[in-house]
Amino acid sequence: MRRKKKKRKFSTSLKRLFLLWLVLVFINVYMYITSEEFLSSIGQALLVKNEYEKADVIVVFGGGERTERVDHALYLYKQKYAEQIFLSGGIGRSLTTVPWAVRMQQYAEKHVPRERIYIDAEAESTFDNAKHTIDLMKKNNWKKAIIVTSPYHMRRSIWILKQLSKSESIDLKWIPNATTNSSVSSKSWWKDKWTRKVVVEEYAKYFLYRVRYILT
Repeated sequence: MRRKKKKRKFSTSLKRLFLLWLVLVFINVYMYITSEEFLSSIGQALLVKNEYEKADVIVVFGGGERTERVDHALYLYKQKYAEQIFLSGGIGRSLTTVPWAVRMQQYAEKHVPRERIYIDAEAESTFDNAKHTIDLMKKNNWKKAIIVTSPYHMRRSIWILKQLSKSESIDLKWIPNATTNSSVSSKSWWKDKWTRKVVVEEYAKYFLYRVRYILT
């Protein structure tokens, strides 16, 4: 009887010890995934290092907070990284009926001759941006393009461009150069409701694009 009682006590203490260990593991995991270091790494995983190299055209994917993407493209243009600018973006989710590319063309023309600006007012997604960019590259026999978009949007954009050009067996070079004044900070994105929404949606879209590519 004493041996059985001892075994029961030993078994009970082991269970308690195991449960305590699980609680400690959970606490440690929770503290890690909610730490600034971990959350910051999630935001920074979307980034692609900016490259500075001359190209045939500066491609601007539509969207962003205001005009920061076009402003960045104009800066690169003035630095003579390319002589042409391609603005790709339709109406999307904006409240206006004027396509993004048309609105940004009017803005860019204050700094760049009209004949050096190409526009795509039909694109409604990043996939459309990429597809129409490749179509323009083929039409003009261009081989290198600087891609301008927001930092959090760059990894998905470059990935789609590479997959599409690969599927069409075209040798094109994509040079990432994201804006430097985005309001979505990769190091503190979780601190604001809107930026949390942007980052979470970006990961969801990136995941869905990759699944779509695998299944097709």
